[in-house]
Amino acid sequence: MNQHRRPISIIAVSAILLMAASLACGAAAKPDLNPRATPSATVSGEGTLIFQSRRDGNYELYRVQADGTGLANLTNDPGNDMFAVWSPDGKQIAFNSDRSGQWNLYVMNADSSNPRRLHGLKGAGRPAWSPDGKWIALSADLIINADGSGEKRVTAGNGGACSLPAWSPDGVHIACQAPYNRIAVRNVDLGQTTYLKVRRINESPAWSPDGTRIAFLAYDTGFSGYTDIHTVNPDGSRLTTLTDNQTNNEKPVWSPDGARIAYITRQYGKAEIQVMNADGAGKIRLTYNDLEETELAWSPDGTRIAFAARPVQTATLRPGQSAPPSGLFIINADGSAQIQLAASGDGGLSWQPIAP
Repeated sequence: MNQHRRPISIIAVSAILLMAASLACGAAAKPDLNPRATPSATVSGEGTLIFQSRRDGNYELYRVQADGTGLANLTNDPGNDMFAVWSPDGKQIAFNSDRSGQWNLYVMNADSSNPRRLHGLKGAGRPAWSPDGKWIALSADLIINADGSGEKRVTAGNGGACSLPAWSPDGVHIACQAPYNRIAVRNVDLGQTTYLKVRRINESPAWSPDGTRIAFLAYDTGFSGYTDIHTVNPDGSRLTTLTDNQTNNEKPVWSPDGARIAYITRQYGKAEIQVMNADGAGKIRLTYNDLEETELAWSPDGTRIAFAARPVQTATLRPGQSAPPSGLFIINADGSAQIQLAASGDGGLSWQPIAP
């Protein structure tokens, strides 16, 4: 009797041990729910990123490679140099500077040589190159030739300024923030304007890569005041609300293939980066940092997202006091392999376009 039971006991014990080993393997394979940046992490692909930093006391422009190497200073003068943007061919950089005592638009070569003043500005703001590289839209209501000659006024119908300009991929329209908290879509040549307004305040228009949709954020003033991301056709039709979770969602950025939108959300108690499909489905949280993400930008090949982040601010700033310094990071678009590119990077992110 006992001779027959012994093999059964051995089999039972073996099964239990195998099950325990399997469970242990499963536990070891569980993903880290709070990944941290590690210098040894690898990031796929290549790319050059420019950004602005106050590490030397005033804003200067820098460039760095996507693997964290090649950090270089592009500007070095007593003024502030900000909001640098690569030209579509990746050979020039447009930026704002107050080095002369007032704000002006400058353009320099990709290696930082030959900086030249193109036009005066009312204030600092991100310029926007036309897709063909022939025009630059300023932060106010004006576009100029990329060599500084010739100009066109781009006002929002009623004569108000058109700020934060964004070119359509075909170069025919500019979407911008118009007076009365509306988004204007203006035909550059014909001057025809369509206004988009979902709630009381509408901001940050961003064109899909195929030019068929515009992503933007909207919010109501008052107690709730939550910001949500929407998409709409350029003619104002087919409005779609992509976020509606009673928190702030902002700064939508399309992936290069137009299939996804990355944005900053506060649904986790502080600013984090999340990605969703273009229709709002499939939301995935990318960052789990003890930081506040402030700005993001897709790499041209769509494999990575660069972002600026700063320590979580717990105290109210006193007059004249600055927010904690930011850092510049990069992460794969699936949330893996986050690394820090620079210890001080205050945003103004722009990726050099991929050469055709």
